[in-house]
Amino acid sequence: KDSGVGITPEQKAKIFDAFSQADSSTTREFGGTGLGLAITSDLVKHMGGKLDVDSELGVGSEFFFTLIFEKSGEVEEPRDEFSDTRIAYYRPKTVHERACDTWVMRYLDAVTTKAGQIDTLSASINEQFDFLFVDYSIADVRHNIDYILSLDVHVILLGYMSYRDEIDALLNDHSSILYLPLSYSKILRTLGNIVYRSKDEPKPTIKRELPSRLSGLKILVAEDNEINQNLIRAVLENLELDITLAENGQVALDLRKEQTYDLILMDIQMPVMSGIEATEAILEYEKSEGLSHIPIVALTANALQGDREKYLKIGMDDYVSKPIKIEQIHHVIHKHCRAKLEEIQEGIASEEHCQLETPIAPHASASTESEAAKEEAIAPSQIVERHDILLYCRAGLVQSVHVHALRKEGFHVDFVETETEFLKRFEASMYRYVLLDATLIPSDNCVIAELIYESGAKPYLYTTDRAHTCINEMESYDMIGTLREKLV
Repeated sequence: KDSGVGITPEQKAKIFDAFSQADSSTTREFGGTGLGLAITSDLVKHMGGKLDVDSELGVGSEFFFTLIFEKSGEVEEPRDEFSDTRIAYYRPKTVHERACDTWVMRYLDAVTTKAGQIDTLSASINEQFDFLFVDYSIADVRHNIDYILSLDVHVILLGYMSYRDEIDALLNDHSSILYLPLSYSKILRTLGNIVYRSKDEPKPTIKRELPSRLSGLKILVAEDNEINQNLIRAVLENLELDITLAENGQVALDLRKEQTYDLILMDIQMPVMSGIEATEAILEYEKSEGLSHIPIVALTANALQGDREKYLKIGMDDYVSKPIKIEQIHHVIHKHCRAKLEEIQEGIASEEHCQLETPIAPHASASTESEAAKEEAIAPSQIVERHDILLYCRAGLVQSVHVHALRKEGFHVDFVETETEFLKRFEASMYRYVLLDATLIPSDNCVIAELIYESGAKPYLYTTDRAHTCINEMESYDMIGTLREKLV
């Protein structure tokens, strides 16, 4: 039940459709339903019920459903097939205890009565434990992964999906991957697969068609719905694209004026300024300033006959219907960014050629030789464009001021609002500087600090309370005016 804007009986008829808009105007004040109601309605329907709504315009809405179930019989006791299984969780001595370590141990204690946490490894670990759980996001673990996987015990690596390809290349017959976030059922399922998998059965191989290299392209996405933003971000970042999100047409126009992009994905129905109005304003700005045109691709759920022609007529370059698919994105990117992609590929080939043929000067200094050795150690596939600044800050006036001030100084700024967004963004791109709001970093969180220092980025923690010491290695500042002096 909510006290929102409510809907009319006419709007009720389509409120459970995916990506529906109660207000169909292109500059609607409120967002649409995204996928939530459509998925919920479908789930209820499959269970024999119906999701419905009572609503009064200007008062609010109440959603409800009724399901009929048979009364359950005797409740089965939880299975305890692994209650005597000896499981170790490895946290190196160099890593301070984190909140996530506590949660891992709670889950393992729920699975077995013989779970333990260790901070050192030995060749005889198999005499004490049957399974070894290891957090792959810990830097020391990744540095010693070959030794860990060589131990005579089944190793279960805990890792995020972003590490998938990296971990897949490491796994052997005595190791497995368990993707985070962790859950009791995931642990049981993983252990069950290992224990009951036939030793004679060949290990299955999964063939995945990986997307072609698209890193180096900058994409501006104008989309107001948060669910759609997350879906689009997931698709595009999986293709190694540099993404900037704009929550409405006005923000998209402002961002276009501040910097350049290779492609703009423009939602049609947005508050403040619609996608059509934003497109017209961008085209006028490019014309008046004599700038090269950035291709604009329409994003809309209203895939009606004649829509494509309508959007092309107002100056858009292409059309993609929502929900978007990887194949569609590939098509429009290769169609409208072919020249930039070829330029990127030529640049990579040139760098590889230079790395193979450029000799080191015979009288190079020790530091120069060291730098050259570091560059030689970097495989061509690891060459990643380093962006200027990642800002981790709560949404609101402070964030807007920071972003505006930094971009005015000529920095490229990406910003995130949650730890999950920070980790995903930081794993997808490289940055020269990281600015963090001290109030968002728990005192026991060392994962963020590890990631930043390992990447080579320079961190700054800003706070209005100089007594705040949540990550004591980081410098702090409390005035936006000192940013330029610190970052240049």
